[in-house]
Amino acid sequence: MIKYLIRKEKYDIEDVLSKTLLFMDRRKSDKETKVDYDGDLMKMASDRYKCFVSSGTKCVTCGIEGSYFAKERHQNDNVYHFNLYALGGNGEEVLMTKDHIFPKSKGGRDEVVNYQTMCSPCNKEKGDKIIS
Repeated sequence: MIKYLIRKEKYDIEDVLSKTLLFMDRRKSDKETKVDYDGDLMKMASDRYKCFVSSGTKCVTCGIEGSYFAKERHQNDNVYHFNLYALGGNGEEVLMTKDHIFPKSKGGRDEVVNYQTMCSPCNKEKGDKIIS
């Protein structure tokens, strides 16, 4: 777990992504895309979740695969969100991220077709490089 996050619970990948599928349409308002998860309203139209629906939960670089979602919030925030975690070789949590295939810094757009799933270490190493 990232140390500045407060964790509440863990959830099954299929459970979270099945609810994301209901809200893949961007035209819905934030209020219309919230689902109650054990008393917390969770915004389910996140581009990160949409990336995991369309690209899967496996890192395109190293192949590590997400194991579960954790409902977490930042220390200074009251709103919870889901983070996807894989388990590394020694059992440590590895955060899974949404990577821009064509980096935003080079004109890449915030669109599902420009996203791919990467673990945090691979995403950090890739930086803003364009890898074909």
